[in-house]
Amino acid sequence: MGSVFKRFPLPVKLMLIGIIPLIFFVYLAIELFNERSQKVKLLGNYIHRMHFSADLSMLITRFQQERKYSFDYALNKSMREQLLQQRPLTDSALQKMSGYDELSDFKSYTFLDNLSNVRTGIDSGFMQPGTVMDYYSTMIFRLNTMNTLPTGSYVYMRPVYKDMVSQKILSEMLTYMGILSANIYNALYTRKYMMEILVGTAGTYRVYKSYEKEFLLKASPETAGLYNAQKSDPSLTATSTYIDSVFTKFSFDSTMTHAEWEKISTTGIAVLRGLQQKLLKNVELQTGIIYDEEKAAGKRTLIFILFSLVFVTAIVLYTIYTITKTLKELKEAAQRISIGAPGQLKTVMSKDVIGSLAQSISAIDKNNKQLADAAHAIGKGDFDVQVQPRSAGDILGNAIVDMKSNLQKSTSELTASNTELERFAYVASHDLQEPLRMVSSFLNLLEEEYVKDLDKTAKEYISYAVDGATRMKTLVNDLLQYSRIGTNKEEFTATDLNETMEYVIRVLGEDIKKNRAKVTVKPMPVIRANKTLMGQLFMNLIGNALKYHGDKQPEIEIGSVEERDKYILYVKDNGIGIDPKFFDKIFIIFQRLHSKAEYSGTGIGLAICKKIAEVHKGKIWVESEKGSGSTFYFSILKK
Repeated sequence: MGSVFKRFPLPVKLMLIGIIPLIFFVYLAIELFNERSQKVKLLGNYIHRMHFSADLSMLITRFQQERKYSFDYALNKSMREQLLQQRPLTDSALQKMSGYDELSDFKSYTFLDNLSNVRTGIDSGFMQPGTVMDYYSTMIFRLNTMNTLPTGSYVYMRPVYKDMVSQKILSEMLTYMGILSANIYNALYTRKYMMEILVGTAGTYRVYKSYEKEFLLKASPETAGLYNAQKSDPSLTATSTYIDSVFTKFSFDSTMTHAEWEKISTTGIAVLRGLQQKLLKNVELQTGIIYDEEKAAGKRTLIFILFSLVFVTAIVLYTIYTITKTLKELKEAAQRISIGAPGQLKTVMSKDVIGSLAQSISAIDKNNKQLADAAHAIGKGDFDVQVQPRSAGDILGNAIVDMKSNLQKSTSELTASNTELERFAYVASHDLQEPLRMVSSFLNLLEEEYVKDLDKTAKEYISYAVDGATRMKTLVNDLLQYSRIGTNKEEFTATDLNETMEYVIRVLGEDIKKNRAKVTVKPMPVIRANKTLMGQLFMNLIGNALKYHGDKQPEIEIGSVEERDKYILYVKDNGIGIDPKFFDKIFIIFQRLHSKAEYSGTGIGLAICKKIAEVHKGKIWVESEKGSGSTFYFSILKK
C-alpha cells in the first residue's frame, strides 16, 4: 500500500487533501474558542475587580471611622474606647487587602507604612488634631485612587457597564464627601481657622460636585432615578444641603453644632454608601451570570473543535505521513550533499514534481562524486585526469579546470624555485663560508708567525677580525637554516615527542652539564609533525633557557596540555625573563634584546621557532615578566 501510494502523482495526493476548507473551518473554530477563553478570562478579571472594589470600599469605610475617633481623641481625649474597638476592625480589613497580588507593597505608596507611628502619636497625646485629620484624609484619598475599573473591552460587560462606572463615581463622591464632612466637623468643633478650612476645602467641594454631575450623566436611567430617590432621604438631604450652603455662602451656620453635624453627616454618608454597595453587588451578580454563560459556551466550542480535529486527522493522517516521509528522505539526501557527503538516495519516487526533484538530487550527487574524484587526483599531482564541466555555467566544474591549470603552473614554478633555493643553499654553505674560513685561518697564521712582532693593539685587531669572521659564519649557517624551513621534504609523520626530547637532551648534554641545569620533561604526546623541525624547535627554546639563566641555577620544564583540537607544548625556565613590551619583537628575525657582549647569538633562533610553528599551522607565544623567568608556548593541531 505504501509503495503504491508513493507512486501516485502529486496532484492525486493533493486531491486527497481536499479537506483544506474543513481545516480552515477548524482553525476558525479554534480562534472562536480562544476568543471565548479570553472573554471568560476577562470576565473572571471583572469579578476579581468587583471583589477588590468591595473590599477596598470596606477598608476606606473602616479608616473613615478610625479617622473620626482619632480626631476626637486628639482634640479632647474623647472616644478612646470607640477608637480602641475600631482599630482591630480596620486592621482586619487591611489584612484582607494585603492578600491581593496586585497590591504588592501597596503600603509604601499609600502612606500606610506610617500608620503605626501615627497611632502611637495619637495615643501619646502629642499629635495635633489637624495633623491627624490631614494624615487620614490623605491616606483615604490615596486608597480610593486604587479603585479603578477593570481593563479590557467593555463590550462583554455592556449590560452592567454603566453600573460599574456609576459605583466607581459614587466611591469618589463618598471619599470627597467624607473629606468635606471631616473638615466641617473640625471647624464646628474648634471654631478656629474656619475661613482657612473653607479656603482649603473649596477645591474638594468643586470636585465633589463635578463627580455628582458626571454620575447623573453616565448612570443608567434606573440608577439615576434610584440616586434621586435616595437624595430625598432626610439625612442625605440635610447633609448635601448643609454642604452646599457652607460653600455657596462661604460661611458656617452658627446654629449647627459639631454633634448635630456628626449625626447628620454620618447617616447621610451611610445612605450614599448603601447605594454604592447595592450597585457593586448588582454588578457582581450580573457579571457572574455572564461568566457562567460564557464558560458553558466555551465547553461547547471545545467539544466541537475536538470532533472536527478527530475527523480531519482520520482523513489526512496517512497522506501527511507519506508526503512527510518522502520529503524527509529528499531533505536528508540534500543535507548530505550540502556538507559534501554522498546523497545516497535510493527510494523509488513517483513521476511527479517530487520524483523530478529526486532525479535532480541524484544527478547532482553523481556529478559531485565525479568532480570530487577528479579534484582528489589533481591534489595528488595527477594532472592527466580528465575534467569535463557539465555546462558553460558549471561554476564548480570550471573552477576545478582552472585549479588544475593553476596548480600545474604553480607546481612548475615551485619546482624551479626549490631548485634555485637548493642552489643558493649550496652556495651559502660552501662558496660563502669558504672565504670566511680562509680569512679566519690566515689571521690565525698571521698571529702565530708574527706574534713577536705584533704589539698588543695589533693582536686585539686580529682577535676582533677572527671573531667577526666566526660570527659571520654562524650568521650564514643560521640564515641557511631559516631559509630551508618549509622546504624540508620530510613529510609530516606520527612523531613521538618523548623520543624527540631524548635526542635534544642528548645533543645539549654538554651545555646542560656545564650550566648544572635541572631539566624536567613531563610525558609528551605523539603528534603528526615534521620530526626534524620539532627537534630543531625544542633545541632552540631549551638552548635559550640555558643561555639566559642569569645568576640562578637553570631549572627547565618541558610539557604539554591537550585541548579538543590541538596540543599546547611549552618550555618553562627560571631565567632573566622578558619585559612584556618586547613580546612581539623577540620573534622578528635579527631582533635582539641584549648586546653581543652580554649574550652571544644572531637573533634568528626565535624567528626560526616561529616559522616552524607556522609550518605546522600553529602559533608561538610567550608569557613572562622581567626577572621572573619565561614560558614559551606553541600549538600543534591534532590533525
